[in-house]
Amino acid sequence: MAKIFANGMAGLGKKKLPVWARGLVKNWNGQPVFQSTTKIVGGALVVHCKPTGPNAQKWIWVSQGTKPHTIKPKNSPVLIFSTGYQPKTKPGNFFAGPGLSEGPTVVARSVNHPGTEPRNFEKKWIEWVKAWWPDEARALIKKGLRAA
Repeated sequence: MAKIFANGMAGLGKKKLPVWARGLVKNWNGQPVFQSTTKIVGGALVVHCKPTGPNAQKWIWVSQGTKPHTIKPKNSPVLIFSTGYQPKTKPGNFFAGPGLSEGPTVVARSVNHPGTEPRNFEKKWIEWVKAWWPDEARALIKKGLRAA
């Protein structure tokens, strides 16, 4: 029974978390890939889901926020951007909309970015998992008892 339960919960963690995370970034340009691992440590099931690949840093910047910083061009002598901006996500809310860049175009050699507020995706993940994990655990225990 313990093996059925552990394997079932590990499978759920490996399947559900990456799917949920992919849904969160589906409208991002340059999406991170999510990898999930599970293991049993001291009798507890530990599930890790993390962004990987070349766009993993974008997830970290959005989820943890950024401090004020200077932005300088890398591949041209100037930056060119619109002054109006609406993000695709907002703090405390996963989906704010499609995102928007509008307003007058500005050309600058550098800009002082004010930083971004953290979205705290991982905290929301924990809330989401707590909503369904107990029911899934009970169902797997019943399955294990039937098989025993």
